[in-house]
Amino acid sequence: WAKTGLAKVHFQRKEFDTAIGLLQEVIADNRIYMEAYDWLAKVLQAKGDTTQALQVLQNATQLSPNAAVRQKNLGDVAYKSGDLDLAQKAFEKNIKITEFSPTKSAAVYANLAKVYSGKKMDSDALGMLARSKKEFRDDPVAGLETAIAESMVYRGMGQEDKAKEAMEQAHKLNQELGNKVQPALSMEMAQAM
Repeated sequence: WAKTGLAKVHFQRKEFDTAIGLLQEVIADNRIYMEAYDWLAKVLQAKGDTTQALQVLQNATQLSPNAAVRQKNLGDVAYKSGDLDLAQKAFEKNIKITEFSPTKSAAVYANLAKVYSGKKMDSDALGMLARSKKEFRDDPVAGLETAIAESMVYRGMGQEDKAKEAMEQAHKLNQELGNKVQPALSMEMAQAM
């Protein structure tokens, strides 16, 4: 664990290669020390090596398949890499794991809807968004994430009027939330316009 801590220090200093080397040593010494996999994937992503990060996360989820955060991270990296099948599998697994948990995330539902949309599974995408609206009905941030994804899904379906309507809802929620919105979500909203 000490090498993992040292790797975190190197990560903070943006000394990615040193951090990677340390984390690979930790994994070689103890292949079931899952925190090392998570950090190795994080460092690899920061370095811009999403292919290797994806492989590390796949290895980690094979060893520990019921870690919800790891499944979400795998889905996120797979989606960014264009591997929609792997992203779908990881997001679906996350939703199954967190179904009755307070850690379930509207972002995962929204991301899975975008994956479905990317795979031209439009009814599944809309169904996932409806489920998100129901599951997270009292959470305005979740409503914002869902509205952004809904706009993207409808745009992908060529239904510009519904996409515009969803984006208007997103704008309204964004204004209501003010500074409670994470910068990454604001960026996603801007990209969806």
